[in-house]
Formats: sequence, C-alpha cells, structure tokens
Amino acid sequence: MIVLAAILFIGAASLLYFRWLHDQEHTSVLVLNGSDALDGATAVIDGIALDGAIRGTFSEENRFTLKLFLQAGSYRFRIVRGDATLRTVVEFSLPRNTMITFNLQRDFPSTRKSSPPTESPAMSDVP
Repeated sequence: MIVLAAILFIGAASLLYFRWLHDQEHTSVLVLNGSDALDGATAVIDGIALDGAIRGTFSEENRFTLKLFLQAGSYRFRIVRGDATLRTVVEFSLPRNTMITFNLQRDFPSTRKSSPPTESPAMSDVP
C-alpha cells in the first residue's frame, strides 16, 4: 500500500513538473487607455506568439482600460466597433518584463460634459 502511494505521488509530481517545465508565463503587459468615446468598442490584438486574436471590450466596468498579459514578441492591435475599424496600430514590439501603454484618449476624447464645480462655503462662513 505504501509503495502504491509512493508511485502515485511520484507520478503526480512528475506530471506537474513537466507541465511547469513547458508552460510559459506571460511576462509583459499591454495597457490600452481609452475613454467613454470607446464605450462598446473592441480591441483586437494579434501576433505570431498567439494562437488566435485576443479581444477586449472597453466599458464602464473596466474604466475604459484594458490590461492584457502577453508573452514578449511582436503584436499589432486595432480598435473596432461593429464592422468599422476605428484605429489600426502597425506592428510594435513588446519586450520581456515590460509594460507598454497606448493612450487612446488623445484620439478618442471623452464625450462627457464636465460638471461645474460645486459651491463650497468660504472659510469665513464656517462657524
């Protein structure tokens, strides 16, 4: 019985080890900062290191910011809404252990009206 338990333990440990040995962790981060003008738009990221395109949607829930953890490599992304492509970025390189941020707020400024400042009492009015 002890021999069987030892064989099961060594088998399970070796499976975990080989999976860990061949699995690559995502070491780089791509951050896309948008605004409410991109609400509902989708970012499509594609690259050689990916099995398929990665998609993320800008929304109020993620504060119009997408954070994608990727392997080091060459990528490109485009912003789409429906069938229309709003912006395409030519290929860029994402080095290992780095974070690249694309600020899309310049291209897509906020459509919200800023509210006027609230009235606060002057210091002399406070008892």
